[in-house]
Amino acid sequence: MDELLDEELARRIPQVIHNSFGSPLPKTGVYFSLVLLACGLILLGSDVADSISYGGIVITGRFIFGTLLTVVSAFAATLGSGVYIDTANRKMKQYSSSFGIKRGEWRGMEAYPFLTLFKSNLVSSVQSRGGATLNLAETVFDVYLLSANHRERILVYSCESKEKADQMARVLGKKLEKQVVIYNPKSSSRRRR
Repeated sequence: MDELLDEELARRIPQVIHNSFGSPLPKTGVYFSLVLLACGLILLGSDVADSISYGGIVITGRFIFGTLLTVVSAFAATLGSGVYIDTANRKMKQYSSSFGIKRGEWRGMEAYPFLTLFKSNLVSSVQSRGGATLNLAETVFDVYLLSANHRERILVYSCESKEKADQMARVLGKKLEKQVVIYNPKSSSRRRR
């Protein structure tokens, strides 16, 4: 039955797979960036309104600070990362993005002969002045490309379901002709005793 599901999923996967991993910042960091963005826009709006009431455009410290706050917080709020995988040409492109512009280059996957599955617990905490702490926890299952010695890894897929991640690892393994293995990094010769 699993073979039939894998075959069906393999047929539906396009030649170029795009996996977006979202912001590298925790959710609280993104929310904070959005609040700062709103504050910067309010500063800019109030300064422009004051300038118009004076009959001309006047550049003040509030305008400069509002512009700087808006640009920096917009940059942080729009940060993102992801990967494109071209299954036909066996190439990948890891990218980072901001303001919707993606930066990265295509490269071969020959240095990464294995795939593996990881379970990650992502936790971020927020504490109020009163001492109350809010912990936001999230379990994520990731599929990584691994180098021959398992020292280098590249995230290629992430989801919240172990079954879905396991199925994707098997299908990617077939499409990319990679072996799905258990993560087991080899010790370097300098560290052996």
